[in-house]
Amino acid sequence: MAKGKVLVVVIVLLIVLVGFLQYNGQLSLDGLGSLSGNDVKDTDNDGVQDKFDACPTIPGSIYNNGCPEENESPPPTTNPSTTVAPTQTNPPVTQSPTDLSLGLKDYPMKWYDASSSGNTPNEIDSKDLLWHLDTNSFSTYGAPVVGYGRAYLYVIENETESYLYCLDETDGSIYWKAPIIFVAMMDSPVLYDGNVYIAEISVKGFDAISGEPVLDINERDQEYTKYLAVSDGMLFSGATGIFCLDLDSGVVKWNYEDPSSPYIGSNIVYADRRLFACTGKDAFCVDVNTGALVWSSEIPLSYYSMYNISYYQGKVIVSNFSGNLTCLNASTGDQVWQLNYNGPNPDYQYSPVSVANDRLYFVGTDDGLFCHDVNTGAMIWKEPFLKISTTTPLLGFDQIFTISTDGQMMSHKISNGDLQWELSVDPYSMFSIANDRIYLTYGEYVVCYG
Repeated sequence: MAKGKVLVVVIVLLIVLVGFLQYNGQLSLDGLGSLSGNDVKDTDNDGVQDKFDACPTIPGSIYNNGCPEENESPPPTTNPSTTVAPTQTNPPVTQSPTDLSLGLKDYPMKWYDASSSGNTPNEIDSKDLLWHLDTNSFSTYGAPVVGYGRAYLYVIENETESYLYCLDETDGSIYWKAPIIFVAMMDSPVLYDGNVYIAEISVKGFDAISGEPVLDINERDQEYTKYLAVSDGMLFSGATGIFCLDLDSGVVKWNYEDPSSPYIGSNIVYADRRLFACTGKDAFCVDVNTGALVWSSEIPLSYYSMYNISYYQGKVIVSNFSGNLTCLNASTGDQVWQLNYNGPNPDYQYSPVSVANDRLYFVGTDDGLFCHDVNTGAMIWKEPFLKISTTTPLLGFDQIFTISTDGQMMSHKISNGDLQWELSVDPYSMFSIANDRIYLTYGEYVVCYG
């Protein structure tokens, strides 16, 4: 037999032998020796170990370094005109909501997800102005939420008329607007299952494509409902107490009201089949199946009795407007750690917290951008910028986004806080990030960069 043929036969036999040993568990090609927990940690359970995973908290494909694979439209080859977007309403769109789905890079609710993590997979390196819309109104309110190819936000047109606007996310043209009753501190819209929900005097739902009403409920006959969260086929809302609505049946499953302080003073967070929020003096946890109180935990008092709450891997983090951060065990309510900052002035404030990869991020009034270990509370780094605002520091793939009170939107490197770029914006802008774009509202304007 020729030497070449012998060599081929030997190689084939070796391949078969290796495959047989792997199949029978006698041979591993993953490495030699024992592995520690950190070596094999896979936070998002997508089969890609964290040390190799470019998106360690978001399930993705092994063929895309652990990140989701998405079919995205290519970016524009030239910068669009910066003229004002058209204000006329587009013809009705007949696409059924059942054909729609939300993408990972969409921004379907305030702070991105039901756990209020603020952690999105977006990456924004270009700051070109894509479109600019003048709503010709009294004011816009809150940052847009983005999904289904559209952006949704509140617009106060005059003293008596307010609307929920639906815009094309790529050019800012108006698809439809629905009349609403605007109330103070109104929560952002929420996108879910082809609909957009809002909380005002009642909780209302609209078909996300056509704008047709699909829900109007005021379970408690309250002056307003204010807070809103939607997930797993359930809608949660309230201002004095919280009610849970089953969206499939339209039946209210339960009402919960804290006997000592019924006022809800925070956003509503949903995770692990439990609901978390704050009253004027306590953080509390409710079982979403029954509405029964699981635990209540005292937290430091805040100016105006206002708090922000986030959930991360069995922990609840509460920030307030008085310079306090408290981390609680999500199962028991026991305190894990607490930070008490004595800020540079009596009105020292914290922003809401964003959380990713065992780190939490927040900004302090006139004091800078902070990064702390979420498990211990220990400071990892601080970027001491003055005049930084208390807006939520939203997270991108490797970025932290903030807006300063002197009108600079900033991108910081997530690993150490180094400044990457700045963009001049109105200092009172509210913003969201979606599909690798920045959406801002200020005054009567909505603008998009990317």
